[in-house]
Parts: sequence; structure tokens; C-alpha cells
Amino acid sequence: MKATSELHRNMSNSFFKFGLLLLIAAIGTFFYKDHFGYTKVTLVGTYKDCRVYTSSKSPEFSTKNVYYVNAVPEDFTKIEIDMERFHTDENYDIYTDSVFRIHSDKVIYSGSVSWSHLKHFFNYKSNELTVYKTEDGKDFPVYHVNADEKEAEREFRKIRAPLAWYCFYAIAGTLGLFCLFNAYRLAKVAANYENKDYTYVPENFHYCSPEEAMAMMAIARENIKDKNMDAKKAADLLNNDFSYYSADHRSERYGRRRRWRDEL
Repeated sequence: MKATSELHRNMSNSFFKFGLLLLIAAIGTFFYKDHFGYTKVTLVGTYKDCRVYTSSKSPEFSTKNVYYVNAVPEDFTKIEIDMERFHTDENYDIYTDSVFRIHSDKVIYSGSVSWSHLKHFFNYKSNELTVYKTEDGKDFPVYHVNADEKEAEREFRKIRAPLAWYCFYAIAGTLGLFCLFNAYRLAKVAANYENKDYTYVPENFHYCSPEEAMAMMAIARENIKDKNMDAKKAADLLNNDFSYYSADHRSERYGRRRRWRDEL
């Protein structure tokens, strides 16, 4: 019992250390990457005096839309005074007939983004747009014009989430909790082996109340007692039969010997 308890205790300690190490690695890595970022980004520049709008496009042979943030030159006012009409036409109004609103369709920037990132540009009011890019050359707009590299990297996670790192956190955390749970179970088993008064009760038995559990344990004890009594009766019966057979066999042999002597 002592050796078994020691074995379970050592296994419990091993599971506890391994599980704790996995949890520390997962949590520590998460806070480190969350603070310092997953991707290095650098500033491309800020487009000034522009109008920002969003759009979507559905590529051929695809059911998913591609979303874009676009920037075009801001609408500007142009004044053209017709001097001939000014001198000859009395109804000519220099303030209404000479002022033109120019709309430009020239796109100075267009970048694809995710839906979660696009939503921040629905009510975009600024006439400036700041753009960053990653190490692999992917440029992306940020919805805070004065965003620094750290804030821009956080916004980029909405465009390209670091799924590989998230999977690592989930797997390491799950394995860590599983190891800690097994460490607890093995420690409990080791403690039970050290307890001389421990009575094993199968874990798949679920009772509604302590009274029900005590009643079921009493029934189990009675069943074991009955089985032991039956086994004892069977053993006694076999012993009696064997003794009876041996006695009859000895008396029969003694009778044969006596008859043989008489014949002589």
C-alpha cells in the first residue's frame, strides 16, 4: 500500500508540475504578445484633404464579399466668372452662377479590410486617412488618424487575426487544466491508499442524499456477507463430502482385507 501510494503521489507531482508549466507558458505568452504585438507594422503616411468611403465587391466564383476602404480627393470649390455675361446679362449672379462644386472620382487609396474593421469607417468624418503596412507588405488603413504603431498593430488584428497563436493558447491551456485535474485525482488516490479505514466506492454511483448512499453501502455489505457465507457453506460441504468419501473408502478397504484373511 505504501509503494502504491508513493507511486500515485509521484505521478500527481509530475502532472501538477507539467500542467502548471503549460498554464504559465500560455498565460505569459499571451500577455507578452498582447503587449508587444504579433506583427511589426510601419507607417506609410497620411492622406490629407481626402474623402473616405467604404465599398464591397463580390469576386467571381466566390460567395464571400471583399470589403474596401477608399480615399479620394476631397470635393473642392471652383470659381469661374464669365466676364461677358457679367457686363451684358443683368440676371447674372456672380455668387451662384460662377461657383462650381468639383467632385473627383480619382482614388488615391484603396485597401481591403475585414468586416469587423470596416464597421469603424461607416461614420468616418475626418478628411485625413493614415495607412500602415506590415513586414510582408500588406497595407491597411487605421480609423484613428494619430494612431501609433502599437495601436495600429492592434487594429490589424481585426483584419488578420493571429489564429495560430490563439490555437496555441487554447491547446496549452486545455492541456494544462487537464494535467492539474489528473494531479488532483492522483493525489486523492494516494491519500486514500494511505488511509487504512478507506472504503472504495465506485465513482459512477451517484446518490441523491447521504442517507441513500449509506443505505446502498449497507446493502452492498450484506451482499458481500451473503456471498462469503455461501462460499463458506460450499467449502464446508465439499470438505464433508471428501471426509465421508474417505471414511467409506477406508471401511471398504478394511472389509476386503478382513475377508481375504478369513479365506486364508
